[in-house]
Amino acid sequence: MDGMAHKKQLAQRGSALLEYVVVMGLVLLTAVWAVGAWAEKRTELQVQATAIWMQALQQALERYIETYGQELIKASPYTPIRLDGQWVSDWQHPTIQELQQLGLLSTALNHAFEPPAWLWVFPQTPCIQEPCFLHALIVSQQPLQKKSGEADAYALGVWREITGGAGLAVQAPYEQWLAAAHFRWPNYFANIGSLPEGTIALAVQGEQLWSRYLRVRDERDPQFQNQLTVRGPIYGQTDIYAEGAVVMKHTAQAGQSCNEAGAMAHDVHLPMLLLCRDGKWQHSVGQDGGHFITDQYGYCTHPILGETTNPRTGLCGCPPFYTPIVIAVFQNVENNYYRTYLCRINGPNY
Repeated sequence: MDGMAHKKQLAQRGSALLEYVVVMGLVLLTAVWAVGAWAEKRTELQVQATAIWMQALQQALERYIETYGQELIKASPYTPIRLDGQWVSDWQHPTIQELQQLGLLSTALNHAFEPPAWLWVFPQTPCIQEPCFLHALIVSQQPLQKKSGEADAYALGVWREITGGAGLAVQAPYEQWLAAAHFRWPNYFANIGSLPEGTIALAVQGEQLWSRYLRVRDERDPQFQNQLTVRGPIYGQTDIYAEGAVVMKHTAQAGQSCNEAGAMAHDVHLPMLLLCRDGKWQHSVGQDGGHFITDQYGYCTHPILGETTNPRTGLCGCPPFYTPIVIAVFQNVENNYYRTYLCRINGPNY
């Protein structure tokens, strides 16, 4: 019995030791997983912070090109330029402080605490046909690399995801390109030359800025898809076409003075249009109150024509503010006579 008890005790000790080893293995695996998950999360947060900062710089350079592009493209390469009273020491490499002074970048962004970046604005080359565009690159000075110097594939994947595929990167085996999901740029940056593997960047493409907004003397048809509100007058050098009605709210009174020859308005009293002619509002030609024919008793009947009421009013007479003018009298063999009236508007300016 003592031998059996001893064997049972040894077996229990072996089982407990095995359980201990399994538990410690699970704890170790959990710890390893937690360390890896935290490392990935830290990488994601770092890349996200870098992306937010670089996107702010990208938007600033977009506004820089949109606002001052016509002046910049005429300037000599890598020279100072004065913009809105502010000096930019090198228009192709504006500093963050200069962008803030121009009101293109929020002063709340403190570059002293953000990842450093290079900015480069450069003209389209070659420019074969107008318009020629300005492009820009925003390059992080901190490549996403492992300790070995190779590109950090996980970090670059996070970069592309956060930027919606628009983020550029240098990654083997295509180190000759700054490549994004759907476009690429040569791996070349101003006087620095080629950039190391793991470098990330954002681009400002001038042709996309051109198609995004209308500009002075733009020859493109904007094809607006909604209403258009304009506070000042609209001047056109050719015809105006409308598939719908033309609505005018301006009213005037016939005989009143006016300044703009050819202007149109509604008569304040009558359903007629007025034209500004010879410095006065006058009724447009061709507007009348209709016509009608009466017999000798004053009724709108005729032995041949039948009912002869005014087609404009349906009555045997003129509409308000019109005067019947006799333009013809007819008498038949039975000595019945008929008068034809034309309704003419009252007043001297008809």
